[in-house]
Amino acid sequence: MHWVARLLGDSRPVGTCGFYRGFADGEGEIGYVLLPAHRGRGLMGEAVAAAVAFGFASLGLRAVVARVNRRGP
Repeated sequence: MHWVARLLGDSRPVGTCGFYRGFADGEGEIGYVLLPAHRGRGLMGEAVAAAVAFGFASLGLRAVVARVNRRGP
């Protein structure tokens, strides 16, 4: 389950965010990708906060985990 991230007023996607694995024992693994041109502006912070809130409130998760890989400069 994932969502497309885009800027207000623009239909072009700039990234994705969502739950990619898990749900066993009430734990969901979240992941996200953002185009390099849009990094450092807090966009994924907003998207992740909304996805985590959805996971707890609507999916009934007890925990959300993320594994981080840094790619590129």
